[in-house]
Amino acid sequence: KLDTGEGPGGAPVLSIFGGKLTTYRKLGEHAMSELKRFFPAMKPDWTAGEVLPGGDLPAGGIAAWVAEMQRRYAGLPPDLVRGVARRHGSLAPKVLGSAQALSDLGEHFGNGLTAAEIDYLVREEWALTVDDVLWRRTKCGLGMNEAERARVAAYLAGSRAKG
Repeated sequence: KLDTGEGPGGAPVLSIFGGKLTTYRKLGEHAMSELKRFFPAMKPDWTAGEVLPGGDLPAGGIAAWVAEMQRRYAGLPPDLVRGVARRHGSLAPKVLGSAQALSDLGEHFGNGLTAAEIDYLVREEWALTVDDVLWRRTKCGLGMNEAERARVAAYLAGSRAKG
């Protein structure tokens, strides 16, 4: 919704709510078109041809990438590597780093979610809450029980207290 800010000292305010990953580009382009009259030097739409972060996969797509990641990280559980590779695409090595064993990734909270991935989400994707981690960034919460989800919340609370 666009509030044009008409009146003395007013400024345009665009409020955006809702949406989903499959339509974010169109929603973003529509939002920017609403502001175009206030910013006439705005450049034209450009996102249609851009790859999402982590989407620059090698030939063979996600299956080839998962196989490559499992080769690189042979010391890690294959299901965990597959999950990280599918969630983060070509950015998966930023999550897994130099890990050679599960213990290198810190605490394992369940359903393939480790402290290393949570730290990555906080650092690189600005995850702040347990919902950000479990539902908005990973969907790992779907396969976790209440106790596991509570451990994630406690880990995040501890991380914020340190940082």
